[in-house]
Amino acid sequence: MKSSFITVVTILLLCSPLIFSQEKTSPLSLLVKPGFSIPVGEDAEIYKLGGGGSITLDYLLMPYLSLGLHTGYDFLPVDTLPVFEPRSLSIAHLGLQVGTSIDPLDALTATAYVGGGWYYGVTNQDTEQNDTNPYLYGGAGISYRLLPGFSIGLEASYRNFLGLAQDLMLHLGGTVSLGGEKTGGMGIPSNRNLELLDIQLSRVFPVFYGYYDENPLGVAVIKNSGNKSIEKVKVFFHVKQYMDNPKLCFAAERLGPGEERQVPLHALFTDTVLGITEGTKVSANIIVESEIDGNRFANEYAETLSLYDRNAMTWDETAKAASFVTAKSPVVLRFSKNISGLIKENVSSALNQNIVLAIALFQALDVYGIRYEIDPSSAYEELSKNTMMVDYLQFPRQTLEFRAGDCDDLSILYSALLESVGLETAFITIPGHIYMAFSTGMTEQEARTFFNSQQDILTIDGTVWLPVEVTAIEQGFVRAWKLGAAQWRKNVEIGQTELVSIRNSWRTYSAVGYVGEEGMDIKVPTANELLPISLDEIDRFVETEIYKREQQIKSEISRTGGDLRYLNKLGVLYARYGMTEQAQIQFEKVLEQREYLPALVNMGMLAFLNGDYPQAKEYYKRAESIRANHATVLLGLARVQHELRNYEEASVSYTRLKDLAPNLASRYAYLDLEGGGGSGRASDAAGVRSTPVWEEE
Repeated sequence: MKSSFITVVTILLLCSPLIFSQEKTSPLSLLVKPGFSIPVGEDAEIYKLGGGGSITLDYLLMPYLSLGLHTGYDFLPVDTLPVFEPRSLSIAHLGLQVGTSIDPLDALTATAYVGGGWYYGVTNQDTEQNDTNPYLYGGAGISYRLLPGFSIGLEASYRNFLGLAQDLMLHLGGTVSLGGEKTGGMGIPSNRNLELLDIQLSRVFPVFYGYYDENPLGVAVIKNSGNKSIEKVKVFFHVKQYMDNPKLCFAAERLGPGEERQVPLHALFTDTVLGITEGTKVSANIIVESEIDGNRFANEYAETLSLYDRNAMTWDETAKAASFVTAKSPVVLRFSKNISGLIKENVSSALNQNIVLAIALFQALDVYGIRYEIDPSSAYEELSKNTMMVDYLQFPRQTLEFRAGDCDDLSILYSALLESVGLETAFITIPGHIYMAFSTGMTEQEARTFFNSQQDILTIDGTVWLPVEVTAIEQGFVRAWKLGAAQWRKNVEIGQTELVSIRNSWRTYSAVGYVGEEGMDIKVPTANELLPISLDEIDRFVETEIYKREQQIKSEISRTGGDLRYLNKLGVLYARYGMTEQAQIQFEKVLEQREYLPALVNMGMLAFLNGDYPQAKEYYKRAESIRANHATVLLGLARVQHELRNYEEASVSYTRLKDLAPNLASRYAYLDLEGGGGSGRASDAAGVRSTPVWEEE
């Protein structure tokens, strides 16, 4: 039987170098431990020194705690009198163990473990004499890492094969890691002295997928629990399904013994997250790379990350809703561009084009069939009170498809349509409600001569905005504007209003594309459906603003017997509201009496708007002969010469304008470029080239 013991030990020792030649690549380790058995207690009188070996498959559950599957074979000679035949005992055993370990030095590991299981014992002389019972054991040891992934060490353990024998076992063995914790596809050993603690991941909303590239979705604490510095520490975050590559979140050249650092966790998601229609949970990997004495290590941690659906958002920041304002959406552009082209062909360009487009698009939504509906499960009034509750917001494409939405959905849709044709928009929030506003492009001074009631407009940073209550979609633009203004006045007095610029919000919460919208076919209102209702609403807007002042000016004309100033002023009033025929009649009345500079400038502007540039040039030249250095005359000449491609003459007039009225000249910077290049085209897109300038004494 001694030969059997020698054979077992020999096999284990011969196999160990082959196994130990692997590199450690995971928390899964294989322990091979040949050893000697020393009987203790009463068993020391029965058994002699024996031997055997064991194999343990060990898995590191977390720092300092592991779980192992243990199996082995032992050979124990029986102490007999010389007259009897030598006898021996074989024991095979299988059990589970839990263990802990610390690294007092970088390459040195101390371990302790306890376990138990079941054994089978049999005498080698008589196989009928066998026994099976539980067994218990515990031990401790120390090992030294010779190579990455391979350690050799000494252990001592106490074992009690209940009902059979108990002994002390002395082991000389080795440990090798198997398969797993790696980065970049290369197997790299883990650094047990580097810990990632207090990992906290927040909820992730797909609509902000670009936001998390620069703003953290969570934090963790990285700690060097060893007594030696760790170098070149890098932390990566990766969600395999929704990220092309791991995102580098943290890098430090050195982490001293016992040092802790907070790590912000970032992610660069792909737009595939926008395909999530139901909230889900995914596995997120946090990878920590490091070096010690030139040796590379990599630790990997798996965490659960909650991903909401693409329509989800919380109202802790109103600016977040800007991500839903998809002005470049093909569906939005198809709708807005068709309406824009249709209305521009039928409304004078003398009327403020921002207001004209806003009216036409508002009425188009009514004709299209968009309706205001409150979703009880997603009401802004309730959700805005608890900013951490998740709301469901519709993309413009969805609202067009459903033909319905609540206050936030309609504000998002209308803002997207206006932004798509170049109008700047903003969200307005008051307690329990959200609506929107758009920029007219007018200065405060221009608005004083345009709007009858200054209380119905908002002046933000020198630019005039109109608030629009989009939920009043069936009541027409003018009514929706007046309602929006009234709500602003009521709440601004008590300091409960907020205006959030969409374009400023996009800097942080950029608009995203909607997956799968290309296939949607929308029926844009036709000219017969849209023009009557839009032109009526434009007339209603003009009548609301013009009537009172028209009567006042006519009264002055009558009182003064047809004073040229008031005739010209009435013409300007008509011209500002696109009533160009009526305006021309008044200007001609003035010029029938004498060459009056304001009337000449205004006739030149009417010709310019009609595209009759030679006629416009003639009027401006007549005005120049009266007063050569006059700002609106110089501006008119520069604009006309530019359109006639007389760039040198345009430059001469514009240079004189810059000296005379630099603020006015700065609004028409495209005139400063010879040949009408790219700057001119950009200005035209902003409406600068077609913006009328009227002369009123």
